[in-house]
Amino acid sequence: MFLLVLKDYEILSFDLFFTLVYLDETKYHPEKTRYTIWQLLENYSIKLPLEIFEKSFLAKRSKRYLPPYQDKTYYQIILEIFLEQGIKGNSELLHQVAQEMSSQYYDSVLTTCYLHPTAKQLLAKLHEKNFTLVLTSDMANVSFGQMILKKFQIDNYFDRITFSGEVGFRKPSHKIFEKTIEGIRLSHRKKMVHIGDTFETDIQGIINFGGEAIWVTNSTTGKNSLNPSSKKPPALKAIIPDISHLSRILY
Repeated sequence: MFLLVLKDYEILSFDLFFTLVYLDETKYHPEKTRYTIWQLLENYSIKLPLEIFEKSFLAKRSKRYLPPYQDKTYYQIILEIFLEQGIKGNSELLHQVAQEMSSQYYDSVLTTCYLHPTAKQLLAKLHEKNFTLVLTSDMANVSFGQMILKKFQIDNYFDRITFSGEVGFRKPSHKIFEKTIEGIRLSHRKKMVHIGDTFETDIQGIINFGGEAIWVTNSTTGKNSLNPSSKKPPALKAIIPDISHLSRILY
């Protein structure tokens, strides 16, 4: 059952990945991608065991999800690994290697992602009805985020696009939502609803900000993954399997 009417909101905020854009899991293999970018080190005679690279990379990436939720690009993460592992050499060369490795990582995502079948139609309909649409995405690499939007030609539907890389912090930090609404009319924070797939970041983030939420569970059953003993937060107004179900609450 839906507990809200979208027209009651002044700002509709969307997450990007696993809300509007998805990864083709038959083509995208993160472990294989990490191995491929690690192999680039051989081209520059840089010795760093795969096990150490993977362990360090995953640990640093995961740290972004812990308070204070400070964001870093893969380029920055790889440079930190070089420094911590005592890899010495020409500074300009190491920066070049880190850039090449991170670019290949992002390329693997760019070539295997796809737009949800109903996303463009939904955004077009909301835009036509004069909703204020914003994108609030955990994307450290801003230029890559913009490439994704342009690839699927959905950037023009948004009145404001905010990537975590611009702010320096990821959701659930309230700072990214504060950046999103800069210069946009919002009479009260509860008049903003964020639509996203991850409870700990999207849903908790907008609640921390003072807004309301629609949780996209990406479940064909429509069941949420809240612990049965957990109480649904009052600001969580709807739980839907995917964004196609938003059409039921357009008016």
